[in-house]
Amino acid sequence: MSLSFDLRSCPTKYADAGLPVASLETVPRTDVRNASEDLQGKNVIDPGAALLSHDHACRFVRDMKGEHGLVVVGVGTAGERGFQMLHRFAEISDSLEAHGINIVFVYPKASARHVFDAISVRGARYRGKTCLFLDGDGRLFRKPLPPRAIRAVYLDADMRSIDTTCVMLDSETWDDALRSFLADIVGRRLH
Repeated sequence: MSLSFDLRSCPTKYADAGLPVASLETVPRTDVRNASEDLQGKNVIDPGAALLSHDHACRFVRDMKGEHGLVVVGVGTAGERGFQMLHRFAEISDSLEAHGINIVFVYPKASARHVFDAISVRGARYRGKTCLFLDGDGRLFRKPLPPRAIRAVYLDADMRSIDTTCVMLDSETWDDALRSFLADIVGRRLH
């Protein structure tokens, strides 16, 4: 599967507002230095990164947040397929969304056939939310994900990184570790 990904060709709310497509590069972005730093001051992600969805729409990370934030789950090459991630984490994803925190699963462009396959697309449509994305230009994570790794980042409503975790799929307990990380986020909202 060959996909072209060009920020200038992405339909966005800015283009829909009548701005010329060429001006997308000059649209004010959040302060990436502050907005993407975790509590230790390390840059984790670029909230202005454009991601490609299964319906070939281009979305900015900062525009996908819920009322109380966003969890970005990056899946490295040779990771779980899109429908598998949606199925494994459906219950905790529903809990996050019930508390105003959206969750998205982001794959590298090279994994398009594992994310935009028919079963994964149907799974995303069944959820009723666009939650599977490709990082077409590799800008989302500051450090590329190693193969068979998952990195999850919890961003608050101001797009500040609150917490991160990285798990390797080679571990037998990787899904429990990720589910626990996501459950801790829900627990914070309850207190």
